Amino acid sequence: MIGVDAPITYPAASSLRVLMAQIPLISLVLETDSPYLPPQSHRGKRNEPTHIPAIARALADIKQVSLETIAAVTTDNAKRLFQMTPA
Repeated sequence: MIGVDAPITYPAASSLRVLMAQIPLISLVLETDSPYLPPQSHRGKRNEPTHIPAIARALADIKQVSLETIAAVTTDNAKRLFQMTPA
């Protein structure tokens, strides 16, 4: 798995966005580098997990899929990565 974090939202990170477009969604999970590297919309502020939706929206734009698809697939990927089973 590859973690996708807020730098994909930075204007200067076009090469990172190109790379993310080429990686299969089944290989990606969403993450933050809290308290560092917040999304572009929160630059200069503390990063926190509540910013995950901004990362998901950026990844949805990059992958040209719905936000719901990003949420479902990356959640399933994280569950698989951390070997989480349904309660």
